[in-house]
Amino acid sequence: MKIDTQTKLIGRFHTQDNGTGLNIYNPYFEDQGINAVYMLFRSDKPQELIDGMRGLHLTGAITAGFEHDPSLAALVDELDETVEISGIIGNIANSDGKIRAHYQGGYGFLNAIQEKIDTTDKRLVIVGASTVVKTLLLALEKTSQKPNEVIIVNRTLDHAKALQKRFNWIKSVHSLVDLESIKGDILVNATRIGSVDEDTVYTNDIVSSYQAVADVTFGNPVTNLTTLGQDNGLVVINGWDMFTHQAAVLLKHVLGHSANIDRLRYFVSEGLASNNHAPILEKR
Repeated sequence: MKIDTQTKLIGRFHTQDNGTGLNIYNPYFEDQGINAVYMLFRSDKPQELIDGMRGLHLTGAITAGFEHDPSLAALVDELDETVEISGIIGNIANSDGKIRAHYQGGYGFLNAIQEKIDTTDKRLVIVGASTVVKTLLLALEKTSQKPNEVIIVNRTLDHAKALQKRFNWIKSVHSLVDLESIKGDILVNATRIGSVDEDTVYTNDIVSSYQAVADVTFGNPVTNLTTLGQDNGLVVINGWDMFTHQAAVLLKHVLGHSANIDRLRYFVSEGLASNNHAPILEKR
């Protein structure tokens, strides 16, 4: 990789020496001939990192160590609607000193699903009411591939009802115990089931009636849900697919780059396999 006066510098802002992504983005940049470098910047004070970003003219950053830090929002210039609805900042882009914050989860997940199956006129059953779900619903609200119905299933019914109040086009909401009686075309797991929490929920009887399953878990792309999907010959969207498309959304925000999904997926798979990185999802 040649570094010159035009090289764009992208940071990973974290409180620890966490190098996730260093072995994903830098090899991808080199592979695609992108004049950019991804580096770790560590501090427990977001003010220091944002000041450094402005002073050193960083092009953007992944704010992994500060996603849930409420002080970060006050340090940037603009929040896009994904941040406003989720309360989480996943990445920031610096345009001539103006820093705009984004969250890539929902759009990345929807793009991963739609890469493999058209959601037009489908019945989506979404399990969970987390940040990812909030922004997934926001993305569904804007997609040209309009589902016929969206159903939310969640352990805590009040959280699902709150989502329906915001997105009044949600067809219905249900408790997790009702999942076995609900039918649909695409089953989406946006919870810690199968990752942090043991999967005692998804069974062959539940999964076999769907056309596709999608799982956010990227600590390991093979989960009980994705295995059941494979065994039943369904379309399967795993957590590494989601991570790939989140990375693509991020690169669009920060660099204006339209990702080569196949090559990016290769480097995501290589990087996550070596990191053995486990996801952190909200318990709902």
